[in-house]
Amino acid sequence: MGFFPFCFYTDSTDYCFVAYYDFFIRNNLIELDQKTLQPFNEYKEAVKCNSFLNLWFENACFIIKPPIFINRDEQGRLHSTHSKAIEFRDGYGEYYVNGVHFSEELFVKAFKDKSISAKEIVSLKNLEQKSVLLDHYGTDIWRETKHRVVDKGTHFNRHKQEQAEYFLIEIDLGGYVQRYVVCEDYSTPRKYLLPVPAPGQVEDSDLYDLDSWRGCVAWTCKDPKYWDKLKVRT
Repeated sequence: MGFFPFCFYTDSTDYCFVAYYDFFIRNNLIELDQKTLQPFNEYKEAVKCNSFLNLWFENACFIIKPPIFINRDEQGRLHSTHSKAIEFRDGYGEYYVNGVHFSEELFVKAFKDKSISAKEIVSLKNLEQKSVLLDHYGTDIWRETKHRVVDKGTHFNRHKQEQAEYFLIEIDLGGYVQRYVVCEDYSTPRKYLLPVPAPGQVEDSDLYDLDSWRGCVAWTCKDPKYWDKLKVRT
């Protein structure tokens, strides 16, 4: 299979750029001679054809019509827990929940059949998908797994303006044990299960207290002095 160079022109990816330049021209904030202005006006008319995506090759152009269905959440992100968040006339579409992409297999299992287990959720390698599912099923779903709390504590959450609980836990995933830090984003309402190592599992483990949730958070930031620096910033 060979690579063929291509480019994007006169489609939805250009709307913001055309609108940006058109604002300055229409409000006489920049001056252009007719030789420069004419091709821009022609390009602006071409953009009005309402093409979703154009793929230009040397001797061909593939023109893709706009989707027939788009659903977004209150923040404008692609979102649907019932069907595809974006779909085209030929049936092709993509699944998104709160702006996070899901494969069809994972979406059906998690949101339509609701057959996904707590163990499968906490085992997801994609932290964004895991966070969405924690929001959907409840952030305490990890309690349904076979687990052990290694350490716990609190830290001030600037988004909520209150103390938030943090846990360092071990979960038996069947055949091996994985540690996670159950934590909240400092500036958003999102919660995460961050996979972290146990003492001795990584080369730099002697630089961190990996039996504490604070030490594990510092390890994810690759900075043994993370909490000292955080105090200075706040």
